Amino acid sequence: MDYGGDDVSVVKRSVSRTYNVYRGTSPATQNRLESRIRELEDALDAERDGRVRAEKSVTELSFRLEQVQDSLDEQGSSTSAQIELNKKREYEINKLRKDLDLANAQFEAAEASLRKRHNEAVNDL
Repeated sequence: MDYGGDDVSVVKRSVSRTYNVYRGTSPATQNRLESRIRELEDALDAERDGRVRAEKSVTELSFRLEQVQDSLDEQGSSTSAQIELNKKREYEINKLRKDLDLANAQFEAAEASLRKRHNEAVNDL
């Protein structure tokens, strides 16, 4: 059977690496390696937990962002409506001011006319 030269050399290297790691290891070295493996597994678990918490936070913040954007859109539309309403009210106020000024001018003219007639009537007596 022909396995190909590359595949065999890869298998030989991985076997020799494994063999070199465990060949002649003392119990202290083995304990240190096991301790290091536990530390790395704990770090990996902590990293996974952190990633899960981060993903939850991202999801929650995305939801909050959507709520704030919706609220902002609602406020923006109500603000536009309020602006239009204010423009209409300003127009009405300006119209009422013009009407008031015209009425005051007419009243002053009528008052002046009545005073003139009154003064003429008093002078005739």
